[in-house]
Amino acid sequence: MVDEYGLPITLIMKFTLSKQRFLLAAMLQVMVIAFISCDDDNSPQYESGNLISWDVVTTNIPVGRALIDKNEELDLACSTGKSIGIKSSYILDGKVTHNVLGNPDGDVSLTYSKTPTTEHLNGWSYGKTAAYWEIGAKYTFNAYYPMDKVHNITSSSTSPFVIKYNCEHNQEDLMMAYSDVNTLLPSFSPKMPVTLAMRHVLSAIEFKFSFNDSGIAYDDSDALTAFWLENSVSDSGLYTIGELEFGKYVNGILDGDSISWTNIANTVAPNTKIYLWEDSEGVEFSSKADGTTTYAYAYSSGRYAENDSFIFVIPQHNNGTINFCFKLQSSGNQTYRATLPSCTYLPGKRYHYDIRLGKPNIDVKLTIADWNRLNSSVHIPI
Repeated sequence: MVDEYGLPITLIMKFTLSKQRFLLAAMLQVMVIAFISCDDDNSPQYESGNLISWDVVTTNIPVGRALIDKNEELDLACSTGKSIGIKSSYILDGKVTHNVLGNPDGDVSLTYSKTPTTEHLNGWSYGKTAAYWEIGAKYTFNAYYPMDKVHNITSSSTSPFVIKYNCEHNQEDLMMAYSDVNTLLPSFSPKMPVTLAMRHVLSAIEFKFSFNDSGIAYDDSDALTAFWLENSVSDSGLYTIGELEFGKYVNGILDGDSISWTNIANTVAPNTKIYLWEDSEGVEFSSKADGTTTYAYAYSSGRYAENDSFIFVIPQHNNGTINFCFKLQSSGNQTYRATLPSCTYLPGKRYHYDIRLGKPNIDVKLTIADWNRLNSSVHIPI
């Protein structure tokens, strides 16, 4: 059995968490992924003990739906079909135990629903089987969202958490978090929740169309009917399948929040349509003599509609070999092409391209902002 990259799928077995020390050795070679989910309606039976609880927060928050907006948006996503996965392990008496949140039924889950029953858990409650602290252990937790888009998690000599990701195929706000807890420290309290600060690991790009603001007031209107990206030369330009290392060892010390992407496939061949968007009715944009302007956003309908006109791309350097291509209602099947100037797309950043169509030319203006800022923090005229 192979995955979408042609790689073998690793079958992951799940074993229950035991509080009995003598069972831990049998679990050392077992890798378990537990998940924060919203599919399990069964109420868990909590035992007396040191229950592991959670506090899920978000960093660099954007505005949108698929783009997670504030903690409440993540809560909502995880109560309406999405879930957060957690890969966890701990060290106790010099031995590493994966499978911290395991269950033989394969249905361990944390569900978000703000009820009196889950209030002490910040709204995040377990499914059938809860997990409890093993006092004396040192824990690590790697969280990822959305769980259903992340497969075949591995590790390497430089990173404890490695995944392969097809960004064009999976147009969702990929987020990661790392947390470690040492129960031997005097500051540790079993009542304190594990904080999962979810970080955006992709770049978000938006393309906005209007007529050229040359200072001359005039009436004009048209509609955007298609938009896509393409590479202009071989072995250069945009790539859509990458490998993410979340967390990196530097001189033997783990930087748990490090984000590192590498290209694991060939860049897309020239003249191949990437992130193709089409709207048969067209999205209208116009200008009026009185100065009123209506903008058209590519990716504002179809499969991209929930992204609020953004597309997600793997962070990488654009060396000036990426074209943006579009069609207008007024010119039928004619394709217009222009080059996106060089730029480095960074994780957790939003890139806004303002494309202004004039009689003789096309003007492109780029602004860059932190993910949680509505106004651009950097303005780059092109």
